[in-house]
This record gives sequence, C-alpha cells and structure tokens, in this order.
Amino acid sequence: MSIAMESGHWYTPSGQPCHTVLSAKGAERNTTLRDARKMNLSPSVTSVIKVMAAPGLERWKREQSMLAALTLPKNDGESEYMWFKRVREDAMEQAKEAAEEGTRIHGAIERHFSDQTVTREYEPFTRGVEHALHESCGEQEWSTERTFTSNFGYGGCMDLHSKEWVVDFKGKEFSAGDDLKTYDEHHMQLAAYRRGLGSYCRRAAIVFVSRNEPGLCQFHEIEEEDLERGWAMFFSCLTLWMAQKRYAPEAT
Repeated sequence: MSIAMESGHWYTPSGQPCHTVLSAKGAERNTTLRDARKMNLSPSVTSVIKVMAAPGLERWKREQSMLAALTLPKNDGESEYMWFKRVREDAMEQAKEAAEEGTRIHGAIERHFSDQTVTREYEPFTRGVEHALHESCGEQEWSTERTFTSNFGYGGCMDLHSKEWVVDFKGKEFSAGDDLKTYDEHHMQLAAYRRGLGSYCRRAAIVFVSRNEPGLCQFHEIEEEDLERGWAMFFSCLTLWMAQKRYAPEAT
C-alpha cells in the first residue's frame, strides 16, 4: 500500500506505482511501454478504459470550445485560422485550470482521510465528503490511496475503501438540485478496483464533489448489475489494450 501520484499509468508486480524512471543521463522521465516490457509493469485501470470512446468527455470538450468562442470574438483583420487557434488554446487553458483545481480538491480529501492537515480553503470540500459518506455508508474504517496490481494484468490506485465499500471521487461543476448520473466508465473503474482488491462482495460508489459549490456532494452507489456489466466491459477493454500494444504483463 502506498500514496500514489494521480498521473500514474504503470504499476510493478508488487503493486507499487512506477510513473517515472531514470533516463540514461540520470534524469527523471515518464515511463513508456518500452520500459513496461522490460520491467513487467501493468497498465492502470484508467489507461485501459481509455481504449473505449468517452462521449461525455468529448461533449464537455466541445462545450468548452463553444464557450471560449462566445467569449473570444474574432478580431478585425484576424484570420479564421488564428481565431480558431486562439479559441482552442483558451478552451485548453480552461480545461487545464479545472483539472488542476480538481487535483487540489482530491489531494485535500486524501490528506483528510490520512489524518493530515488540510488548508482552511479546502476544509468545506472535505467536510462535505465526510458527511456524504457517513450518511450513506455509516461508520467505516476508511483507507485511502491503496495501490495494487492484479493477476489479470492491470494495476490501479483506489481513492477510498473499507471492508464494505470501494469509493471513487469525481470533481465536477454542479449545483444543488442537479441530477447527476454515473456512466459506463465509472462502473468499469469501480468493478476493476473491486476485483483488484481480491474481493467481489464490496459495495461501490461514486462521490461527485462540486468544484463550484464547496461542500456540495452527491453520493451514487453503483448497483451490482452495473458492476458485473462494468467488469465485462473492462475485461474486454483490457483484452483490446493488450492486443493493440502487443504486450501482456506476466502474472506473478
């Protein structure tokens, strides 16, 4: 078990994250598929899921581009190419800022459940998550950011788990009264994490954490039927990933 970087994509046979390696010159660089072949590393759950289209994510990206276009009118004498470029860069910057804030919120939640200090700015987020978990799960002995490698040939890092639950946090902009839904990628991710723990009986849930209204959360338990379907979909993605990469980690 270890605290893992969120950007990790590879895991060692013992379940340790291996996000970076040292180059021949001694500098740290991102781990590649070539490194994975040499070190028998396993891809992360999220890397495997990415072989499947994500319509929700693509729709969100298009919406960001449209919003950027609305706030960045075309300048006099500006070519369409340069305007498109400016709109695209602005949309990417907005997405980057949202991702960075999501990472900060996620880190604060992790620190809270690891009994570490959280800055006052992010305390409302952690209180909201704790309240949502207590209301839906009752008293639990939570463990945070556990990493693993499965004999199926993938690894991962779970946000939160107990003897009864596996929970993942998703930062999102929403307000009170918004009706949020879980999607296939959520079911796949939690199903893979549950199997990664070596226990198929744990209940699983997504906690949506509002980025724009600190403290607002929505707890969504994933039904067993969706978890079984999610596992079937994930295993198909894993088979496709291995065929595409022409690489399958050796079971240990």
